[in-house]
Formats: sequence, C-alpha cells, structure tokens
Amino acid sequence: MRLVTIPASLSRVALGGLAVGVALFAGIGAAEARFLLDLGIGLPGVVVAPPVVVAPPVVMAPVPMPAAPVEVAPVAPAPAGYVWVPGAYAWNGAGYVWAPAHYVLPPWPGGVWLAGGWYRGPHGWAWRRGYWR
Repeated sequence: MRLVTIPASLSRVALGGLAVGVALFAGIGAAEARFLLDLGIGLPGVVVAPPVVVAPPVVMAPVPMPAAPVEVAPVAPAPAGYVWVPGAYAWNGAGYVWAPAHYVLPPWPGGVWLAGGWYRGPHGWAWRRGYWR
C-alpha cells in the first residue's frame, strides 16, 4: 500500500495532475485515475491521508526588540496583485536582525498577509509567525 499526502492548499487542477502522477505510479490509466478522484473513490492501492501539520519551532528572545525602522512602501511591481509585507526583527540567537519589508505575490488571488509579531511570554519574548488569510 502506498501513502500519498495531499496538502489542503492544492487546487482541483493540481489534484487532477497529482492523480495522473499517482496513476502512473500505481499502474492504472490517467483517465481512470481522474474519474476515480472525481467520484471521491480514491485510487486502487493508494491511501490518501490529510497532511500532517507540524508546528514550527518557537523562537524565543531574552530581550525586547529595538524600535523598528520606518519603511516606506515603493510603488508595487506590475502586474497588480502584489501585497506589501512589512519588515520585522528576527532573532538569530545572539541578537535581533532586521528583515526588510518587501512585496510578494499572494499564494492565491485576494490573499491577505497577517503580519507576525513579538509578544512577551513567561520565558522572554516569543515570535508569532505571520500567515496568509
């Protein structure tokens, strides 16, 4: 039995492409694989499992971060759709290092970046990661 993990972020088109690849690996035809996937039956000899979510390591800093520099967003690059991600301090084990702001194309149309930040915890300062919504 083969185990295939499919991330929840994959689109239906990507799943169809994955079905073709798995079909070739499993020894059945691509058309049959797409048909079985569309029916929700699955592929013979293949178990599709939800992705395993592993929490990222918690970044801790013993001292608070310095004041953030002022960053002005330049004109967004073409084509439209880029999102401004503000800069933030990262802890490298010995001190804070500034990671500058930048434009990035969201992973999906209309994606909104929710910036991370540092918060005071019981054992020092902890980083809360940013994420796409």
